[in-house]
Amino acid sequence: MREARGYAFQRGRNGSLVENPIRTERTSSIRVRTDAPSHWKDFGSDGGGDLIDFLEGAEGMTKAAAQVAAAEILGVSSSAGFGASLKTHTAKLSTPTPPTALDLEAVIQQAHEPLLHGTTPEAVAARANLQRRGLDPAGATVRYARLGVVDGSVELDEQAMKRYTFQGRVLFPYLDDRDRPVSTSSRCSGPERQCSRAAGEASAGRTSSRSPGSSTKPSFAST
Repeated sequence: MREARGYAFQRGRNGSLVENPIRTERTSSIRVRTDAPSHWKDFGSDGGGDLIDFLEGAEGMTKAAAQVAAAEILGVSSSAGFGASLKTHTAKLSTPTPPTALDLEAVIQQAHEPLLHGTTPEAVAARANLQRRGLDPAGATVRYARLGVVDGSVELDEQAMKRYTFQGRVLFPYLDDRDRPVSTSSRCSGPERQCSRAAGEASAGRTSSRSPGSSTKPSFAST
């Protein structure tokens, strides 16, 4: 909108509203959103609406002219029935994609068992690492803390386009007061050069853009 029509929306002092280009004002009063049916609202005059309504008010256009201008901005057809198609088009654009956090619970569950009973070189090295730290790999502390080891990569599916790599590392979950995982960190179980490069900490707040209704289940893939 800025590029197409040259509007310079200036953020107000309160940080949440912008100055209204439709009318002269001293106090910012308009809020622009992309996740609601009405994409802007003027709290100073109780106006608001979609892009067509905005162009009508800001530039004094007729509805037909505003439809043509809106079509040019959005890159859609301005044929008959455009008003209805615009509603659908902008609704699709403004529908927020729900974030999906890395499924830490699944990561922890899949990493815990190999630490206790795994026979891979990574599992053996991880148990030796814990023993050097004075921890019994089969003891109550390790089981209660739900420590684990990953002998491959924690991979999300292709749509998520993210990969969290913990190969050859001991996984340390951080739990809340209800024993729910909120984040993890990892440490190399052997000499650093023998471990994959750490991808950093993964947390329940780390998200990736996903399609509605989808889930993110990690898998451990050998590398």
